[in-house]
Amino acid sequence: MNNQPKGLKLIITIVERKKGKKVIKLFEKVGCVNHQTLLGKGTAPKEVFDLLGFGGVEKDVVISIADESIVPAMFDVLATKMNFNEPGHGVAWSINICSVGGTRALQEIMGMFNKE
Repeated sequence: MNNQPKGLKLIITIVERKKGKKVIKLFEKVGCVNHQTLLGKGTAPKEVFDLLGFGGVEKDVVISIADESIVPAMFDVLATKMNFNEPGHGVAWSINICSVGGTRALQEIMGMFNKE
């Protein structure tokens, strides 16, 4: 059985401060378990925040790595459970990860490395 991923995606999700934990829980329910949360603070002019529908300037930036097969489900839960279809609830996008620096790095990302 080949459990190597077909393709990896980097998913960046920006939400209001303290909502990052909810994003991670939702992502884990659909099978994405690799996350890092950064604390963000917006520096854009108020007009840009108003245009994007953001409230405050303090944000959680959740960076996730997932197999491309589950990315649609991840975006579905953002739309249905976090109301991303409405302005002001958050922003998310994905990009391809074209290469990973070695077998051990790939195994670590995919949770296959045996830590002793």
